[in-house]
Amino acid sequence: MQRHVPEFTICDLPTNAAETALSYLFHLTDDAALGGRTLTVTTGAEVVSLANAFTVSSGAPMLLTVSPNTGQQGQQNLYVQVTGQFTNFVQGTTLASFGAGVTVNSVTVANATGLTANISIAANAVTGAHNLTVTTGTEVVSLASAFAVTWLLSGIDSTGGFFDRHMSRRPDMIYHYVKDHGYGPPQEFIDALMEMTATS
Repeated sequence: MQRHVPEFTICDLPTNAAETALSYLFHLTDDAALGGRTLTVTTGAEVVSLANAFTVSSGAPMLLTVSPNTGQQGQQNLYVQVTGQFTNFVQGTTLASFGAGVTVNSVTVANATGLTANISIAANAVTGAHNLTVTTGTEVVSLASAFAVTWLLSGIDSTGGFFDRHMSRRPDMIYHYVKDHGYGPPQEFIDALMEMTATS
């Protein structure tokens, strides 16, 4: 028995449920043209066809991955790779947004489903999850909580690491953070800073 469906790969032999029924497992190629397909089934001298038996439609565009997916307050010129599926990114047309406090300096499109955004994060950018939105003409795709801004103050990052133990160990930096930036750091930062001050 032969079967002919252009741009389809048959992954398994047919399963005959009866003389008048069969089923196939197949894979649709990535470059298959959109539209209807005619199915032809051949059994010896018997050839039967069905016009528009199967319709290939475009998949819903979406964003899949962001790498890296974190950046620190004040970080400049961070390159972030974005991967989509069924998207149609176009160099010079596609725009990206990571929300308030994150400036997109440039967008470089590698292909229809891949791009690299160069971003700079404001020193007072709101920490936590940021949504990513990529716009290409009328195509708008978003990924919730795609990127996280972590806090950075006086050489101490939000993972608890210390870049320079000799930088600004004063507890009054907490007051400065609240007064000048409008919000307080997480409790683990306060605890770490107080511990550093007590032991310095």
